[in-house]
Amino acid sequence: MNARSQTFEFAVEGRQIDEVVSCMFHSILFHRCVGKYHTNGEDSYSVGTLGYTDVDCDYIDFTYLQVTSQELQRTVAEKINQFHDKLRSSESNRSGQITLEFYQKKKSRWMFKPEEIPWEIWTIKIEQMQLSSENERQFMREKLSDSLTERIFQITEIINKPDYVPKPPHLSELDLVFDTSYTDIQPYLFKRARIPFWEFLKTAFQARSNPEASNHRKRIGGFQPMKVELLPNRTYYWCSCGYAHHQALCDQACKQLRGNLRPLKFTSSKFQVAELCMCKSTERAPYCDQSCRTRFVGMQMRMGNSVEGTYSNVKEFLNTIPKGIDNYRQFAADRQAKLEHTERLRKKVDDEKNKKFSEET
Repeated sequence: MNARSQTFEFAVEGRQIDEVVSCMFHSILFHRCVGKYHTNGEDSYSVGTLGYTDVDCDYIDFTYLQVTSQELQRTVAEKINQFHDKLRSSESNRSGQITLEFYQKKKSRWMFKPEEIPWEIWTIKIEQMQLSSENERQFMREKLSDSLTERIFQITEIINKPDYVPKPPHLSELDLVFDTSYTDIQPYLFKRARIPFWEFLKTAFQARSNPEASNHRKRIGGFQPMKVELLPNRTYYWCSCGYAHHQALCDQACKQLRGNLRPLKFTSSKFQVAELCMCKSTERAPYCDQSCRTRFVGMQMRMGNSVEGTYSNVKEFLNTIPKGIDNYRQFAADRQAKLEHTERLRKKVDDEKNKKFSEET
């Protein structure tokens, strides 16, 4: 079986490692856990409820969901502490990776142990940074929060795809798919895959020998185009990297980041209210070509700019998941209706401005 594999990269301070990995692992396990199976006889059973709680990070401006199970929390914390201790034990090595692997068991002959077949693998790559000033620390803290926001959306989008997930077996074979050792929940069988030491050193060597390996990549500024008034014969700089605090024009927020992050210079030939791309995947830069409607279908939330209004939107989105797909569709329909109402009001204001500008000229 070919296991699905996903990799996420983060550049963090040492004190943020535990919270970043915990956020990613618990967000994944939130979708890979079910309630405890209880037998009501030989052929009947019931499934218990699955609770969840909000967790506020101490060193990141972020809140994530985790399953309400102290046993699972201890298991995850133990694995993360082992990973963190391994990073701290090597003074020269500033990077590493930890893997969360889901697998199922296949019965073998009575002399051998069941075969473990992985079906989903999540890899978190961590690079430690050393920041010299409080301004840099605050700046990177905000960027890390935005990066986690994007990753949570990606995890939700990936898990909701109709890909292979082991079907619940007969009650006598539950332990082939689920971890039945927990008293209150039943997660799919998972483990922290051990990374060979030579692979650990190889990752660190590549990060130091190839500066481009640790460069910052472009990010998503939002899931809806931003309307901007453009005056004739005036030069503008469109944010092409997604790191600007005030989208969709560049404000040099990426000046301190590594990588080839440059704004796009353009000029408007006339007065217009243009829709500038926020997802940074348009082929008609800087103008929106509706690429985000196909790439982020079902997740199009107006996020304002890249920082403000992000965390509440993620929390609002995730709170709809346990209530079922019908509630989510209703939530999306209501939000779309609000956006259309706001769009009509803005269009009316824009028309009045265009009319007034035409009369003055």
